[in-house]
Formats: sequence, C-alpha cells, structure tokens
Amino acid sequence: MQLRHPDQRHAGQRRRVLRGICALCAVSVAVVAVPACGGSGRDSSAAWPDVPIADATGDEERSAAVLTAGRPAVVAIWGVNCAPCRQELPRLEALSAANTAVDVAAVNSGDSPGAIEAYLSELGLELEVFIDDEARLGEALGVSSLPATVFVRADGRIDDVHFGELSAEQLDAGVDRLTGG
Repeated sequence: MQLRHPDQRHAGQRRRVLRGICALCAVSVAVVAVPACGGSGRDSSAAWPDVPIADATGDEERSAAVLTAGRPAVVAIWGVNCAPCRQELPRLEALSAANTAVDVAAVNSGDSPGAIEAYLSELGLELEVFIDDEARLGEALGVSSLPATVFVRADGRIDDVHFGELSAEQLDAGVDRLTGG
C-alpha cells in the first residue's frame, strides 16, 4: 500500500480547478483586449476633453486647439513606433486633402518634437500635429492602445472612438456619419 501526503490526495482536483480558472482568465483577457485591437469604441457622445497638450513645436496648448468650432473633425492619436499608424496616417492626410467638410488632425502620444518631425518628413506627411506627451488626452478619451481615431461632431461631441488601424472603408463611414453624407 502506498501512502500519500494529504496534499497529494486532492492534487488532481486542484489542477482541474486551476485549469478552469486559467481558461476563464484567458477568455476575460481576450474579451477586454478585443476593442484595443480594432473596431469601434463606444458611441459616447461625450464632449471633447479639455486637457493640456502641445503644438508641433512643443509650445503648450489646450486640447480644444485640435478642433475648429462648428466643424466636424477626425483626430488620429498615434506614435512614432506604432506600425499600424504608419499605414493609417497617409490615409488621413489624403482625407485632409480631398475632403474639405472635415478637419483632420494628428495627436502624437509621447514622442519628442524632433522624432515626430523626422517621422513625418520620412513619410512625406504634412498633417497638423499636436503632442500629448503625458497621454492626458488619450487617457481622457479612454485610449489604451495606438492608433486610435476619434470622430468628433461639429458640436464638439465625440461620435466614435475607433481603436486599431482604420481601413479606408471605416474612415469613409465615419466621415459620412459626421457630414451626413
């Protein structure tokens, strides 16, 4: 007869319980992470936040400077080291050149003015850029990953926040919502 330590008697049951807990944790993480990987955020209709940011030269501004009163806007929140941002920013620049019904701005999250200037020059972009070096605007908007694209109505209320790279079709749909087109 083999004697078992009291802790060994229930080892199989504990392993099954732990596997179940791990499976639940994995599902929970996947459900929470999905919005950050792409897709639309909440349709909050919240007002555009008023937080300190900087202009492209590093001079202090308020986030209200990103918007033009009475005009809808598409605002990209991006970073120099964000691969999907590299794909999305040229789409936004093309939108800015082709569609005069909406304003387009880019808010960089955490990079230095020199790094931003070099990045934009490398890609040949001339978007209006602001700097959110402490991610205050991103935090106020609930942005947890980059890129994030914010669709802002003419009244300054947020129509939608899209997390992840925005396709041309998603961009067009967002602009159509803002302009009634």
